[in-house]
Amino acid sequence: MVKTRAPMGSGRRRTESVGPGHQTPLTTGTVVRWSAVGILVTCSVLVLVLPWPLPYEQTVDEIMEERSGHLQEQCRMIAEAAGNGSDHLFPASGGSRQYQQPFHNYFLQPRLGLLWCSISKVASTTWMYQFNRWAGVPSEKIAYAANDLKALARMYYPVPTRADVEQIKLNPEQFAESPVVRFLLVRDPIDRFVSAYEDLIVRPQSANYRNLRRFIFREVYGVDAPETSDKVCLIKNFG
Repeated sequence: MVKTRAPMGSGRRRTESVGPGHQTPLTTGTVVRWSAVGILVTCSVLVLVLPWPLPYEQTVDEIMEERSGHLQEQCRMIAEAAGNGSDHLFPASGGSRQYQQPFHNYFLQPRLGLLWCSISKVASTTWMYQFNRWAGVPSEKIAYAANDLKALARMYYPVPTRADVEQIKLNPEQFAESPVVRFLLVRDPIDRFVSAYEDLIVRPQSANYRNLRRFIFREVYGVDAPETSDKVCLIKNFG
């Protein structure tokens, strides 16, 4: 009688496969099934936890229209408080003074044909320096007036009205020696916010910034801003 020996290790493997500590090996089907169950449970929890319907019911166009209306209303209120009326801000109202509105942020460099709309905290100091240099202002004088370069620039660049800006767009050759390029600069809003906080609250350098700092402290805390920087307005209140 011939005895056939089983391959070495096969008995051990069979014992392990049926032993009390045996765990069924993972297969692709098992992974797919448990993944589907996990996704189903997660979706069920989200449906129960999240508000329904979701809070954003307005479209982007509706949100922007609402913001635009709010901004226009604020402009009207400011204009009326200043005693100027609101017709010069909004052409639709048909006011005769609308084109005499001064555009304080516009600077026209006629020799280079540049019409710049200055926006605070968006590289305005750098460009104000450059516009002063283009006007022939010596570097020493610019350094002396470094805290108020805009006032210095206004000595060489008169404030245009809205009518002037419209004419520059229609007939640039009457105002500049070359075709006029109109431009403005933008900046990341968070960077701009932090920069404004540092300049207005932490270390104001100009008299204008110090006045704004006092105004902000009165609005937030009801007191004037301290002379030293040991107490500063919290950034959460600054916004």
